[in-house]
Amino acid sequence: MVRQSFFAGSWYPADPASLGNLIGGVKESREGATARFAVVPHAGLSYSAIGIAPFFENFDRSVARLLVIGPSHYAHIPADRLVVGPFDSYETPLGSLEGFTLDGAKASDASLLQREHSVEMVLPFIAGLKRPPKVGTALVNHFSSLKALDEMSDFLLEEDEGLSIVASSDFTHYGPRFGFSVLSEQEARERDMHVAHLLASGAIEEAFSFFTGNRHTICGWASAALVANIARRKGMKGEVAGYYTSNDVSGRDDGDFVAYATILWRHDGRIS
Repeated sequence: MVRQSFFAGSWYPADPASLGNLIGGVKESREGATARFAVVPHAGLSYSAIGIAPFFENFDRSVARLLVIGPSHYAHIPADRLVVGPFDSYETPLGSLEGFTLDGAKASDASLLQREHSVEMVLPFIAGLKRPPKVGTALVNHFSSLKALDEMSDFLLEEDEGLSIVASSDFTHYGPRFGFSVLSEQEARERDMHVAHLLASGAIEEAFSFFTGNRHTICGWASAALVANIARRKGMKGEVAGYYTSNDVSGRDDGDFVAYATILWRHDGRIS
């Protein structure tokens, strides 16, 4: 089964040359770079490319399988369920990617992932690598408890020691357009950074308490918490590698914005 490039020509260019220019030619991993886990944004690439690129600039070239996990924007997914992509390959304007599946993949779930932008925005970056890893995709929307988060983490940890995972998550959607103006713009940015640092440092319980106990508009928090929890289980400490908003990219200041954070976990970043 093949996943087509559903958003090529709308959320990013379908022309390979234009796409390559937009994502910066996909810089190859620097020598010694060891990023294995990440949280990156999933807006259209004119906005999210800045936040996705650092992971691939630091990508561990030994990775054989890369799993992209995002939220479902277009269909309800019950709490504590991981919807797994059943695809053998993924088409992108920059070439085809070989796919892999996890236990629980169902052909009936293909349509959910086919039309989901939260997983697609990362695929052109993978296709631009000289030796792309095999790709898998999955969706998760909510965890009902820390126990459920731990159980899903256990499932993915059992898959393969060499599995690399990217969580697709946009941060605060702010302003009247999104029905969220309970904080000032500065307070919203400061709260985003606080949450990003909680995830990076492995403070999963505190991050989970924030996500489930506060009103917020962070899209993809469950996938971000999942990756952060797995990285903590492996003894890895992350870093907040970037933070910006849609207004920073567009130059507008109209009272509405979406925020984007990049968090990286490397093999050489250990929790002391």
